[in-house]
Amino acid sequence: MKKILVLLGASLALVACKEQEETIRSAGPQLPSKLYSYVWNRSQPTFTGNSWLRNVRITDEKATLGRVLFYDKALSVNNVTSCGSCHMQSKGFGDGKALSEGFLFNETPRHSMHIVNTGANSRFFWDGRSVILKDQVLLPISNHIEMGLEDENLLIAKVDAIDYYDDLFEEAYGNGLVTKERIAEALASFVGSIVSYNTKFDQVERGVDRFTALEEKGKDLFNNKYNCASCHGGKNFNAEWGETAFSNIGLDAEDTDEGLNGRFKVPNLRNVMVSAPYMHDGRFSTIEEVLNHYSSGLKQNANLDWRLRQFDPTGMNISPDEKEALIAFLHTLTDYDLLSDPKYSDPF
Repeated sequence: MKKILVLLGASLALVACKEQEETIRSAGPQLPSKLYSYVWNRSQPTFTGNSWLRNVRITDEKATLGRVLFYDKALSVNNVTSCGSCHMQSKGFGDGKALSEGFLFNETPRHSMHIVNTGANSRFFWDGRSVILKDQVLLPISNHIEMGLEDENLLIAKVDAIDYYDDLFEEAYGNGLVTKERIAEALASFVGSIVSYNTKFDQVERGVDRFTALEEKGKDLFNNKYNCASCHGGKNFNAEWGETAFSNIGLDAEDTDEGLNGRFKVPNLRNVMVSAPYMHDGRFSTIEEVLNHYSSGLKQNANLDWRLRQFDPTGMNISPDEKEALIAFLHTLTDYDLLSDPKYSDPF
């Protein structure tokens, strides 16, 4: 019965949005006469990870097609939601909501992860259920809450019926044939091209800027006293190796969402200061709440990560001055170029 009601609701919404669909199709995306460059180049650091995309050869044409698909609401069953609805450039490709909304405005069960340098990821989603980016990009489209196009033939038919995709597929693949595999590869090309490597942290690493005293103190606390880097390591400030890529950080004494055996993916901290709220369920609205959790809010979960067991039972007892310094350091991870780069923007 529940599934019938959902389908009925989708059908009604589909009818209601028919006029909107025609508007989307007639307007089309606004694209530059000369394509933006999305292809990896020698100035791009290896930690951005394009070589890890696996089976995806990024070209400017594929990424341009992927950009349009990413922001096109026609990829939802009722033309209400796009990938970009939950991954907004100004929010570090998050959406600013605790739980994202799907095509019928129902809440998804988890917070939408912000996306950057995904080519360096070995697994995707909070529970790591996808290991290949080409697979990951299609799952939200077919999800019964997120975008609702559960029938891949309907997805193909919708895209194939939109005039502006004729030239985009022709330029990317040499002909206008629309397939699920091409949609996936184009989306993966665009998502994989969303890279961050020009934060203040990066500029300091290159020797063209300097940390303030407060930022330097925060970096030292992050890497040493509190060893945040044991989970948020490397230039992406996350963990992408073996068991350390997922962690239980004592959010609850008993797991209500088991994730991956009680653990969740350690997120990338690049652009963390513009991608609130935080955690897999978006429970913390501010970075201050996150630090308060680590300071005095740890729950002694049976699956609590071993790296947190060395502290007092409830946390690290971080002082107010230390929190201020840590926040100052985290601000240096914001990539303002990424947040405003037109090649990643909504073309509609």
